[in-house]
Amino acid sequence: MRERDFKKELDFFLEKIKRKEPFAFARYSDGEYMIMNSLNIDKGTQALDVDKWSFNLQNQIFSKDLIKTLFHTEINYFYAIACPCCGLGVGLAEFYKRNLKCTEEEMTWSNLWINSNYESFINFIKKLDRKVNLLVNYEGEDKEYPFEVDKFFSIPDDCVNWYEKNREWILQKMKEISKEDDQIFFVSAGPLSEILIHEMYLNNPNNQYIDTGSSLDIFVKGRITRPYQGEGSNFKNQKCLW
Repeated sequence: MRERDFKKELDFFLEKIKRKEPFAFARYSDGEYMIMNSLNIDKGTQALDVDKWSFNLQNQIFSKDLIKTLFHTEINYFYAIACPCCGLGVGLAEFYKRNLKCTEEEMTWSNLWINSNYESFINFIKKLDRKVNLLVNYEGEDKEYPFEVDKFFSIPDDCVNWYEKNREWILQKMKEISKEDDQIFFVSAGPLSEILIHEMYLNNPNNQYIDTGSSLDIFVKGRITRPYQGEGSNFKNQKCLW
């Protein structure tokens, strides 16, 4: 088992990106937990107030498809889960460890790209010398990036209801854009990211599928969307615990 150090774990995955090793990195935290447990996500949540998506009991197609993403056991399919020091704490971390079918070797931090690792991750992205496929919020379509964008797949704010209305078309698109080998995909689509990564990996496991979460918002949305992105934030020095 590799050492559970927040910075060393970041380096572990950045090396995989450098070496172009195929892997999936799917992130699960409080929003995914609430969806899979059929808990409403609405006013007063970061999801709706900041990211503009919601979930309610009518969204059972989305919930069932999200649950289906939990059962990978491949050694290059990594589940980035909530840590005991953030989100809903120990209970949330234990929920994922209890329900995932992989070993703990295939688990990592959902916050890996952010907090005290954020600056290192952004500096790495700025030096990336590969074409990147972006599956991100529609606001990012006309933005400038520090890397060359190959394919751009636009995601609306209301990703849950959009998926339910367009499920078959979206799944077919995932097959089409992931059919070639040796590609890298940055995915930032809220809880939909996990479904998209799952589908692309099933279609072709010979790529890198990475849920970047909000870490690329300074490029995609052109503004700060989380406290850790700002200067002077306490999160800048936070090293998450395992």
